[in-house]
Amino acid sequence: MLVLPPTYSIHSVANRHLAMKVVLEKLAQRQDLTAEEMDSVIDTIALGAVDPIQIGVFLSLLRSKGETPLEVQTLVTVMLRHARLVTLQEGVKTLDIVGTGGDGANTVNLSTSAAILAAACGAKVAKHGNRSVSSRYNITKYRNA
Repeated sequence: MLVLPPTYSIHSVANRHLAMKVVLEKLAQRQDLTAEEMDSVIDTIALGAVDPIQIGVFLSLLRSKGETPLEVQTLVTVMLRHARLVTLQEGVKTLDIVGTGGDGANTVNLSTSAAILAAACGAKVAKHGNRSVSSRYNITKYRNA
């Protein structure tokens, strides 16, 4: 069993890389994660500070081991912590556009373009998304441009 030193804080930014390594080793040994370990990894992933390959390894090892109720509960808690509430005006019709991407062809995400076009035509648009995984452009890149 892997044990962290007593002075080790899994939430420390300086320790996030080591924390991911420890978590991956635990999962490779089919050991369950503590709530603190799961919180740190999911938080780090949500902040965009983890390489996509490491995310894939993490998810594959977790699935192979089998998720515990505590691991799933912690994942949900962390994701809700990162969620942002959007308040809409009562009675105002709003168009919700989201794209899943995933074509693997390094193309432009059309849902983002559709959201911009709809807004230009006067529609109230709620567009949400993430960083690109398989597309050249996405809502994050448009927003940051």
